Amino acid sequence: MKIVVLGSGSKGNSTVIKLENHNILIDVGFSYNKMKENLEQINLKPKDINFILITHDHSDHIKGLETFLKNNNTLLYVSEKISKKYDFLKKYDNKRNLNDIETKEYKIKIIPASHDATDTKGFLIESDESLVYLTDTGYV
Repeated sequence: MKIVVLGSGSKGNSTVIKLENHNILIDVGFSYNKMKENLEQINLKPKDINFILITHDHSDHIKGLETFLKNNNTLLYVSEKISKKYDFLKKYDNKRNLNDIETKEYKIKIIPASHDATDTKGFLIESDESLVYLTDTGYV
């Protein structure tokens, strides 16, 4: 497992989790062009992202999501509450409700988190190693 923080702060948040056969993008808090630049710095292109996880809906976490999805049709895991809140997500077909995910290569467990946003989540990602990913939370 390789973890690359593309940005963390009020100007934008996004992290890539590189597993043996999957590239997971957590949050898309930058414009699409900035996301492409950030991904290129780690030798990835937007089409190399297997799926996106969304922690919550503050703009510094979803600013570039709509354009990213329009340009790539990437599988999106997002909470039902967030999905119902935004027109572009209501219309997006390649999405699944954010629930625990398990494959032969990895497991992702959803962790409820406390924040002043819609349905904030964190993630426990387990493959050959484990990562707890929590952002903008008061308590778990």
